[in-house]
Amino acid sequence: MKFYAIREESATPVDILSTWLYRDLYHAEYMGKRNRYGDLPYEPIRLIKNLSLMPPVVIANTRLIVSSELAARLPLGPGVDVCRCVYEFCYWHAADAQSVSTLLEELSPMNDDFAQWRARHQVPSPPNCEYSEVIAIPIPQHHAAEPVYRLSLPPPSYSPKPIEITLAHRAAEAYPIIEAIPYYLLRDDAFDALVEFLPTQLFRVIELTLTCGDRNGVGF
Repeated sequence: MKFYAIREESATPVDILSTWLYRDLYHAEYMGKRNRYGDLPYEPIRLIKNLSLMPPVVIANTRLIVSSELAARLPLGPGVDVCRCVYEFCYWHAADAQSVSTLLEELSPMNDDFAQWRARHQVPSPPNCEYSEVIAIPIPQHHAAEPVYRLSLPPPSYSPKPIEITLAHRAAEAYPIIEAIPYYLLRDDAFDALVEFLPTQLFRVIELTLTCGDRNGVGF
């Protein structure tokens, strides 16, 4: 069985489009309650978004956010819900290499410069938000005797230890998207709907071939 693990990329930048600033301009930030799968009623999370970049897939503080059009193409059902987002506020800044490079000279990721700059560049929000939050079931509990897959995923930058995941066979078969923060695990049908919208500078994608009891994970 094929699964894929995706998360926001945070590797050392190799060009202007993989810097912290471009990532912040590209992705979103959210305000409000963190929705958990099945904890109804869901509350729309409030996004802070750069209107010059409106890609179909973004990450907002580890939350998986997709365009509402793309949400309609995802394999939904048990284990996966979507909730339409609203805007907290929007701002606008060009995201070409020269514009990002110029702004990098003014701002620092280590203080509140960017948040203050963003607030100064606030623009009216569109009347309707174009994004929806994907609310996926966290890795379900499993019984000791159940057959499982054992995965070891690369850690995010803030942790030295790999992320160890034990996933029951029945969960892998039942759920097209599973929350494993900072990753999301996507069955091949869910991944196929998203893959063309995951630029390599901004997303870490790991292909997983699940076999009983194996510890695996090969990035590409």
